Amino acid sequence: MSLRKLRKRQKSPMLDLTGASDIIFTLLLFYILTQNFLPTLEVNLPALNSENRQQNDTEQVIVLEAEGNFIFNGRSASLAEIKESPHEYFAGLKPELLVTLRVDKKSPAGHMVELMDILAGLGFSSLSFQGVPDVGKP
Repeated sequence: MSLRKLRKRQKSPMLDLTGASDIIFTLLLFYILTQNFLPTLEVNLPALNSENRQQNDTEQVIVLEAEGNFIFNGRSASLAEIKESPHEYFAGLKPELLVTLRVDKKSPAGHMVELMDILAGLGFSSLSFQGVPDVGKP
């Protein structure tokens, strides 16, 4: 007898992918069918082109210009000047009332965040934001 006949024939391991192919096919079919029914939404955000604002006696507005300068009560100042003496610059603001930050879209975002930190340090907790309208655009 030869040794070959004594050895049992070893089968190579097989991986049955029948179940996996069914799942993959089902997922692919679901994806293709839902793509045809998903609505595509076009988002058109309104432009700020009007100067109509409600003015009241308690309105406290700080304007951040595109160049990074702040305007409050007719005074213009840079962020460095405000950091030097924030109590003096914001002396007319009342911490219990809402402060509106009117921000130009081209202004540095870091300036706005630093101003918010300064105002929080002065005790202001209510802030709102407004965009500055594009004057020359229809």
